[in-house]
Amino acid sequence: MFAAAYAIASQFTRPVVISHRRVNGKCASGIGSFVVLNSDGWILTAFHIVNEMLALNQAVQAVRANKAQRATIESDGSLNTKNRRAQLRALPSVKQTTHATSARVTQCQRTLTHDPRLD
Repeated sequence: MFAAAYAIASQFTRPVVISHRRVNGKCASGIGSFVVLNSDGWILTAFHIVNEMLALNQAVQAVRANKAQRATIESDGSLNTKNRRAQLRALPSVKQTTHATSARVTQCQRTLTHDPRLD
């Protein structure tokens, strides 16, 4: 009975791997899983998986915003060197903004199929 239940559940359980590289070059990762609840794509997972994904997405957005601000200041032809340097120094450093520079969430891709035994 357990083996049959496992065989069914394993069709709907997917791994999650979250990897990131910090600004200082250190790498970290975490693993977890989620269960597909229905054909609409609803999933169930632990809060720490969702929380980590949200935190990494915010960190990536902060780094991108910082880089865009820096590029805007550096390409502004109306600024003299002194003002450009002052504006660049006034930007928060990337290390203050976030420790994550990239995030990747990888999941096993399988086609969700309806199993009549679950009805």
